[in-house]
Amino acid sequence: CMSLSYPQNWEVFADQQSSETTIAPRSALFQDRQGGVAIGYGMIVGGQPSDKNNIRDKTRELLQTLLKGNPGMSTVGNAKNSNAGGRPALLQQLSSSSPYPNAKETDVLLTVDRQGGLFYIIFISPDSEYGANAWPVYEQVIGSIRFAQ
Repeated sequence: CMSLSYPQNWEVFADQQSSETTIAPRSALFQDRQGGVAIGYGMIVGGQPSDKNNIRDKTRELLQTLLKGNPGMSTVGNAKNSNAGGRPALLQQLSSSSPYPNAKETDVLLTVDRQGGLFYIIFISPDSEYGANAWPVYEQVIGSIRFAQ
């Protein structure tokens, strides 16, 4: 079990078909061509089981799944060591197309090693918002993460 803080104007949208929860401003959600929901700004929180031994292998496994499911998404640079909730974590920057018209998106994947798998957050923002506006918010979210013992 874990907890985290997020901006007051963001809402929690649980997905009944998956283990992921979207936390975003309602105005940043769009219907995609397949009838699903695309997120222009916000975050996706989830977990993934893994039998891999270390956080880098577990993260690589999750990245393969993400890249396969999101054509046009790519990694930017190498994963950076971090921590969240007092646990070792990795941050991997990603780039993809945005649901906002004529926009690219900067995403950041945070992975935290958990027994039997990974806890992860995918932070999503348009390129134009990433540096000055989005990243400071995401750093606050990461700093607020607490895992139950």
